[in-house]
Amino acid sequence: MVELKKGKMMAVRWEGTPFSVSVKEVDIPKIIDPLDAIVRITSAAICGSKLHTYRGRLPTKHPMTFGHENMGIIEEVGEKVTTLKKGDRVLIGAGIGKITDFGEIGQGLPGEPTSYGIGEYEPGALVLDGGQAQFMRVPFANANLLILPPGNKRELDYLLPADIRPTAWYALECAGQVPGDTIVVFGAGPVGLLCAYSAILLENCVVDLFQVG
Repeated sequence: MVELKKGKMMAVRWEGTPFSVSVKEVDIPKIIDPLDAIVRITSAAICGSKLHTYRGRLPTKHPMTFGHENMGIIEEVGEKVTTLKKGDRVLIGAGIGKITDFGEIGQGLPGEPTSYGIGEYEPGALVLDGGQAQFMRVPFANANLLILPPGNKRELDYLLPADIRPTAWYALECAGQVPGDTIVVFGAGPVGLLCAYSAILLENCVVDLFQVG
């Protein structure tokens, strides 16, 4: 086990060199806005979209910590976080909005983007360090963290709605699926498999799944 200095944690870091990531010691994030929360990460998924950054195909800021599909336990909350508390088990969504359903606006700098990309490049968005680390700072926590049942049961099941499961369901919506349809999915990767599974949940749907390549 690596012995860390006080105030430090381990994180998966991208430092701008294609085909190179590393696990490094970095500072534990701190509350910088009263709407922030600090989450101790218990699970973090690896998304295929990170390959674009890993291969040097996106103009991503660096260094940064990867990981936009995360869940964990709240370690600390800002003074304006009213719906969450230390110890809550939460899911962190893949996208963080600046203006929330609560009408909150953070104390960011003038001209600050209206959304944040977690651990990845998003056009027009500010890139936050992601959750492939021991801790993560989440802005606008009241609306961007989903409280889960306490404990550690069904950890990986609860992780799916962070990104990949909604992505699969959205693909079906874009295809105009309705109960009773025959649905063809080309590509039996993780998203394709979840598209097929989601389609099966629709009443009387027939699913054909094809691997490509």
